[in-house]
Amino acid sequence: MRFLKLRFNFRACDNVCFPDNPVNTFRGALGYQLKRLSCIQRKDRNSDSNCKGCPADARCAYALCYETSKNHMPAGFSYSGSDLPHLMLIDAEFEGKRVVDAGKTFAFVVSLFGASVSSASHLIVAAQAAGKFGLTGAKVSCELIEITQASTNEQIWSTDKDTLHIPETSELKITAPDLSLASPCELTLSFASPVAFKDISTGKISTKPDFGRIIGSLMRRYSIFEASEGNKLDWDFAEIARLAGQVETVQVEAEPVYWERFSTRQKQRIPISGIRGRAKYVGPIKPFIELLNAGETLRCGRSVTFGQGRIEIAKVRSK
Repeated sequence: MRFLKLRFNFRACDNVCFPDNPVNTFRGALGYQLKRLSCIQRKDRNSDSNCKGCPADARCAYALCYETSKNHMPAGFSYSGSDLPHLMLIDAEFEGKRVVDAGKTFAFVVSLFGASVSSASHLIVAAQAAGKFGLTGAKVSCELIEITQASTNEQIWSTDKDTLHIPETSELKITAPDLSLASPCELTLSFASPVAFKDISTGKISTKPDFGRIIGSLMRRYSIFEASEGNKLDWDFAEIARLAGQVETVQVEAEPVYWERFSTRQKQRIPISGIRGRAKYVGPIKPFIELLNAGETLRCGRSVTFGQGRIEIAKVRSK
């Protein structure tokens, strides 16, 4: 699976105050400009500019990143959930609920997975336009001064050179968990950003970081990202899930995180919650180490597109 991480470095032209989660601010501004640049329906007064049913949906940069659907998957693709994981996520490299003074810099990192890497050039133009139009509800102008590849710090564009270089994409390949390596282990996972889960069958939200939920989410995201490029995983998902279900949660040291985002589509504020901290697990963990290591890139749970769900392995110990 291809992926690409772009760091957008901005300079505030005036004091700008970001909310608890700055990602929602940038994601909304970026999406508005990306749709303005990409949408073929925006000049049709009889259209609500919805991606659903649009003839260009499968190739549209905005739809790939913001409205990921089965149209972006190969023929014969099946999925039991109502919503597919988005092929894009955003992180802020600074804390929210603070003022960035005029002249100071700040950065957002945009990660593109699978088929969405083709949208990179569109996102760069949209990010520049978003900064000029203004960020936050106060519409404070912020100058895009540099873009780098977050994984290598390779410069892609800057105001000094004004030449664009799209870098080579990175590759993420995860082998199927070897279920024969099911010896007992003790694992400590760190939730570097808030984590929460949505039950596919009931729709209910839970902040309990059950090991099986984490593995199920990682598998679901990875398989869909691969599917967007026409790749199908030959994994025994049922057996993998069964073994993951045998891992017990023995300790959780985490605090709840509550914030909200404003949905332009729904015209209302939507509460979002999760937990941040650590959890300790015991059981047949070794087959899942590779998948868990990829969790910092893949993410797990809900609201991942807003920067949630980043996990890291803090410690592994054989028992």
